[in-house]
Formats: sequence, C-alpha cells, structure tokens
Amino acid sequence: MPNKSAVFIGSTEWAIVAAIGFRRELRDIGYTGDVQVALISPSRHLDGITMTGPSATDIGKPGKRNRGIYLEWYRLCGRPYGLTAARVVEPRVAEMIFMRMLGAEGIQIYQARQVAETAGAVVKDGGGSITSVTMTDGSVFTSSYWFDGSICMDLLGRAGTEGVHWRIGSEGEAEYGESLAGYGKFGIEKNGVAISTQINGVNRPQVCDPPGLAVGAAYDGVQAFGPRMQYTRQPGMFVGWDKAKVNGVSILEGYDREQVAFLANIQSRTGDIDNVGIGGGKFQDNGDYILTDANGRPRHWDYARLTYAQRDQFHTDWKLFAARWNYFRAFDPAFAGSMQDSMSRLVFNEDGSPTLGEDGNQQRAATCGPPKDEHTDNDYLPRLPYPRETRRPIGNYVVTQMDLSITDPLAPRNVYKATGVLIGGYSMDTHPDMYVRTGPNSFTVSGTRPHATTGVTVYEQGYGIPFEALYNSDIPNLMFGYPSCTHSAWGSIRIVLNLCLAAEAAGRAMARAFAAGIAIPATDVPALRTRLTSLGLYVDPIPVGVDPEDPEDPEDPDTPGGEDDSGGDEEGS
Repeated sequence: MPNKSAVFIGSTEWAIVAAIGFRRELRDIGYTGDVQVALISPSRHLDGITMTGPSATDIGKPGKRNRGIYLEWYRLCGRPYGLTAARVVEPRVAEMIFMRMLGAEGIQIYQARQVAETAGAVVKDGGGSITSVTMTDGSVFTSSYWFDGSICMDLLGRAGTEGVHWRIGSEGEAEYGESLAGYGKFGIEKNGVAISTQINGVNRPQVCDPPGLAVGAAYDGVQAFGPRMQYTRQPGMFVGWDKAKVNGVSILEGYDREQVAFLANIQSRTGDIDNVGIGGGKFQDNGDYILTDANGRPRHWDYARLTYAQRDQFHTDWKLFAARWNYFRAFDPAFAGSMQDSMSRLVFNEDGSPTLGEDGNQQRAATCGPPKDEHTDNDYLPRLPYPRETRRPIGNYVVTQMDLSITDPLAPRNVYKATGVLIGGYSMDTHPDMYVRTGPNSFTVSGTRPHATTGVTVYEQGYGIPFEALYNSDIPNLMFGYPSCTHSAWGSIRIVLNLCLAAEAAGRAMARAFAAGIAIPATDVPALRTRLTSLGLYVDPIPVGVDPEDPEDPEDPDTPGGEDDSGGDEEGS
C-alpha cells in the first residue's frame, strides 16, 4: 500500500475531526505536495459515539467553546431538521454527515480493519517512531505521522508500554495529590433491596465482593460501560420489545428472568422512557445500569485488554442484556408503573375484557422500540455499548484535577497553560465502576461521583490543556485521541466536545509538522496557538465577563433545544 501522509486509527468523532483538520491545515498553509490521508475504521461503519449509541450531546461550561470542525458538524446535522444546528441527532444522520465531510476532503476510508494483534504488528525505528502497522486483514500502512483515535487506543496499546505510555484504572490519591483519586472515595449505598445480592450463595453477575483496598488506594476500576439506546413510537417503524433479536436469534431464547430482575431494585418504575428526543420522531433512553462479567468482575475494566473476538462476544452479551432488560421493563408485572406504561399498553379482547396470558396476567403490547431505520445490519441495535473509559495515555504532561479547578496562576498546577491548545469544560463526574456487595440485601454503587457534589469545582471559564498532553516523546510521531490525564480529570475531559477540540488541535499540529518535515515534539507551539486562535478556537480560559457569542448563529445558543451548561447526564457523561 502506498505510503500515507498521515494515518488516523479509528472512526470516532475525534479521529474524524483530526483527519479533517490535518487535510484542511495543509491546504490552508499552501502545501502543494501530494497528500494521502487514511482513516481506518474497525467496522463497515463509522463507529463514533453519536453513530453507535448516545445521540444527545453535552456541551458543558462554558458552552461557547464549541468551535471549529465539530461545530461545523453540529450545523450540518441541523439541516435535515431545518435547524441552525443539532445537538441531538439520529445516529444514521450523524454518520451520513461525517461521511460527506470526509469525502469532501478526499480522505480515504479503510473499513473493517484494526491494528493486528500479532507480535510485531507495530514497527518502530530506533528513535521510537512508528514506521508501519499491520492490520487485521493483512494490509500494511506506512507513514511518518499517526493519530490514535480508536476507542481503546489500540495503536498506543501495542506501540507503548503499560505504566509508561498508558494505563487503565485510577491513580491513588498520593500519586498526584488529588483529593478525588483512589478507591472508595465515592459511592451510593443501596440498602434493603427486595432481591438478594446472591443466588444460592453466589454473587449475582452484577455484584462484586469488596476488593479489600484502603480508601484512596490505586485500583484498576474504570467507569462502567452502559447502554444508550434509540427508540421510536412511530407505527410500523419500531421492533417490539418481545420481537427483538441479537445476531438473528430471538432474545427470548434462553431468557432468564433472574438475569435482569435484580435491576428492578435499582432503577425507578416511574418516569417515561421517552426522556431525550433526538429528532426524526425518535428518542434516547439513558439507562444507568452497568454491564458486568459473569464471574463478578466488571468486564469493562478489562475491555481494552480483551482480544477483538472477546470484545465481539462482549458486544453480543451486552445487547442481549439490554434487550432482555427492556423486555422485562415492558412486560413483567414486577415492574408495573408509569415507566412500563410508557413502553407498552394493556391488551383487551373485542368485548372489552382483559386478554390474559398463560400465566394468568393481562397481556401487554409494545408501544415503542428500536427504530427499523437505525443499525439495520445489526438487528436494529447499536453496534457498541457506551464506553465511558478504557485505556488512557500517559503523555509528556498528565492533566490532573488541579489543572481543571485551581485558578491561582502561581500554583504549581492551575487552569492556565502557556502551551494550551484548547480549553476543556464539564464537571468531574464519574459513573459506577462496580456494585460492591455489603450484605444479603445491600450493596454500594462504587465510584459514582455526581456533578458538583465533591467540593472540587471545574473552573467554569474553561481549563487549558497543554500541547504536551497530546503526545509522548518516546513515540514522537504519534498523537493521542485522548488527552493524557488522570482518572479524576478524565471525568471532565471525556465528553466528546473536549476530545474533538483536542483532535482539531492535534490534526492541525500534525499537518504543520508534516509540511515542515519535523517530529511532533518540535512543533512551534506559540505559532500553533496563534493559528488556532485565528480559527476562532479557544486556547486559554475565557476571561470572566466575556460572553463568547457566536456571530454566525443569530439564535444563540448553538443548539435547538437550548444550551445545556448544567453538566446534565447526556452523551459523554
């Protein structure tokens, strides 16, 4: 395969934004040489967050940080709905718009391939730079510039060393002096639940034994994967809860009520499944349960270490679990309430009498379900669960909670960065890492750190993320899809807007390095900051009192539903 100017691994929003940024920057600076840009997707689709699961996107304070290529995508997504911009969008529309943007830039998309798992798949030179990568289909890519935008940062995982270039899990509080770091700092107690945490003396799949760690100790827990599903009520356009299939097989084959009944003690029977509209007559359900392994250890802890085949099995398992949980909620008498009524209706005979099932209960019929025009080659279910946290890179700079919250410019770590290339925002909330059994009918939802309840507040004018957090000099031609940060800081940095702002900075920096024939660490950062600022991107916290209005959007805010600066529990949260 011909040598590529740059290779972008993954088809997440941030991989796409980085690739587009690279191509546009070369054009903008007048580069006239041959340019070949490759974007490598693990599936036959684009596998970004909005394309596979969450559809409603969070902004986070300050909301007007949304600039550049990601804002352009927002606006293009709004056109099918007759809106200036769309913060909520159907997955198929999100993918369609990104495909058009990539096509307009002449970026080559290589589908259904990932970094090979074989030894020697990643070749580096004596200086640590990646020279070639073999993919799962046997194809070999060569380039002098690489960007790892895969969900698990699989290129970094094979090019680097754990503990040196990447890590999984939470640092201990002593490593960086973070008050939020380490095991056992946060959790929600659940006592007196109706269904035992064990079955015949064995923990339920969702429940783990206490790990026996001191409070504040380092541990390998990461934020749980969770379901984000799209549904519709449009007649004839949805798959009923009882009609769902996974890999072509009915979810009722092998259905075990015990697998999902435990969650009835955790989730509310009240409310309405239609809680976040996403356009096209569809809505999103933000399920808050977590996906765990049959042996009691949360599988999301190990997801980045699994083989691709094991990940595929996990994808099957979670879809079965999610679909069966919806079936339980919609039809099981134990879940009776307004939530069930929002998913199904009671069935009556022609004479008005209740239609009874074999169990003697009145039958119900689905009134909504997965839309038939989404994920059409995947049983109408999202291809991936929502991965809140996997492998995190360790760069030349590691962003900590202090970098997000301390406003004293004289402090060792603070929100102002001389080499900042973007500003982040959003509270440092985290979601569960496991359910820790504390008794026969009690457990702790471990690791849950809700918005604004920690006494540590993210600076609402934004925090600078330095260029040095986007690479590690040991691998000088690789840029990261995730800024280098601690587990605590990741609670804020992880939202897609932050990742896309970092990606645009990285893509444009790579282009400038490519044009100059230099390594990424040799980048003229002051010139890069000036360039990003000229594009309307923020590289420093927004001064207090400045309202960064968007001159191109007379509706201000950018989103049709009104700007959500609250840090609400939506996509990327």
